[in-house]
Amino acid sequence: MEGSVLVMQKMVKALVILFAFSISNISYAENLYIFTASWCRPCQTLKKFMTEHPEEFIDYDVSTIDIDKFPEFRKKYSVKSVPTTILLIDGVERDRLVGYSSSSAYKNWLKKWINKK
Repeated sequence: MEGSVLVMQKMVKALVILFAFSISNISYAENLYIFTASWCRPCQTLKKFMTEHPEEFIDYDVSTIDIDKFPEFRKKYSVKSVPTTILLIDGVERDRLVGYSSSSAYKNWLKKWINKK
């Protein structure tokens, strides 16, 4: 009985997240989907950067997706490695950045798109 409850909870959580992603795709906002994994060291460095520099993300609606918890989103967006950041503008993928080399490179990539609004 407990196992079936746990499976049901996971299904409900996946549906809620899928619904949230569906809404954000039609919201016509500048969305950043940041695909990560708990075992990925560059992902942890990126998360630390995000925590220490929230001002860099103020112009974006940011969603962080763990590929191990939500493999359906990894497949939907053809994410082959992590971290991968996907920028959607008006619901359409405009660019993606694979990897995390430095905070300055990441900032420049974000600013490139802010200036194109």
